[in-house]
Amino acid sequence: MPLVEILSFSCADPVPPALTGFSIETPKAGHTSDNYVFEVQGWVVSNGSPATAIEVWYRDRSIRRVPLNVPRPDVAEYYQTKLPNPNCGFWCMIGTIGFPLVFDLILRVVFGEETETVPVATIRVRRGSLASAFWPKLHPLLITSLGRTGTTWLMKLLAAAPGVVTYNAYPYEMMPSKYWMHLLKVASEPANHLESAHWGNFSHSLNWIGQNPYFAAPLTDHAPLLAWFGKTYMENLAEFCQQSIQSFYQTLAATQGVQSPRYFAEKSYPDHVPWLLWDLYPKAREVILVRDFRDMVASIYATNAKRGTQDFGRGEASEDQDYIKMLATHAQHLCDSWKMRSSRAHLVRYEDLILKPHATLQRLLDYLGLDSTSSAIEFILHEAKKDTPELREHRTASSPEASVGRWQTDLSPALQDQCNNAFGVVLEEFGYAGKGQENAGH
Repeated sequence: MPLVEILSFSCADPVPPALTGFSIETPKAGHTSDNYVFEVQGWVVSNGSPATAIEVWYRDRSIRRVPLNVPRPDVAEYYQTKLPNPNCGFWCMIGTIGFPLVFDLILRVVFGEETETVPVATIRVRRGSLASAFWPKLHPLLITSLGRTGTTWLMKLLAAAPGVVTYNAYPYEMMPSKYWMHLLKVASEPANHLESAHWGNFSHSLNWIGQNPYFAAPLTDHAPLLAWFGKTYMENLAEFCQQSIQSFYQTLAATQGVQSPRYFAEKSYPDHVPWLLWDLYPKAREVILVRDFRDMVASIYATNAKRGTQDFGRGEASEDQDYIKMLATHAQHLCDSWKMRSSRAHLVRYEDLILKPHATLQRLLDYLGLDSTSSAIEFILHEAKKDTPELREHRTASSPEASVGRWQTDLSPALQDQCNNAFGVVLEEFGYAGKGQENAGH
């Protein structure tokens, strides 16, 4: 199977009114590559406000901006007129590691003020898994979730489970594998001189490295060099990152007295990191931890009020309604991750973890292939329930049981309505009751 295959390609039809014309010449449907990258090339002629760049979007964010700076005399000849920008062409390479195995990218034209963009094309891509020569002795155990959904409690439970190593201190948020996987994603990307490292001055900063400034034409015009940058270099970098992760966790295990660990456990978000870890660790395990998102909102607001902060992204939105919409987008990303990886991940509901801890832990330990006997579960619960000042400060409900369904009393009627409208679909996807009702099964 090729490492990249363009499954489909579609352009805006008719041409958007803001444009005189455009063409996406590369890629086309059916294109394949034996590297982890593919080229995007074309031109844009605006109609009025000058077009300045192309943005490549994945889901709800721009992942790449490409300037319109390639001379295209053929386009000027085609239109038989003087163009506002004779350098109306663009070219770049897009890396595919860290995306789902099948994903869509949207190309959008950016205009002068950079406040308006117009979609012009959609590319559906299938990628192959990233490989390396590394043979792991420890495997990832990802707790993929959002903030205030019970990740700290679940990590405390896992810290007491034989066979698992994690940094066993509150708030259980040491995430070295996330760091190394993010390094792998960024450092292996093709050159992005507009937004990242430039080949002429990247060494001026001692605080960051950016994307590889040489992973571009003219070097990649040579097939052997393109293959080295687009495959060999990425796989070598992946091996180095895996060696670093394993060395850290083996040292941590020895420091904490953990005997013969099988997994290293970390919190994770529904982003590119889980995809990279699943690529590189066939024996990885992932827990998708979900909580009634209305209770999540209630917990976030209570935590911020208790601390006097605007954490969990609340400071990024001026109005409650905008904030709830932002959280709903994150919840949808978590739902998408579950649907795409449900055949190999394990779903845990916070409510079950609190109200049915023995049965929930047994299913989880069975999924991990660890000791799930009653005595093992009792040991884990006994160790995890040892209280600390940090955990007491972390709580915002009178008891764990009181945190289930708290949205019905903690949130104002207006916030309840906003949450019901924003989270309705994902609540049903995760098996919760419909709008305005209590949690399914509780």
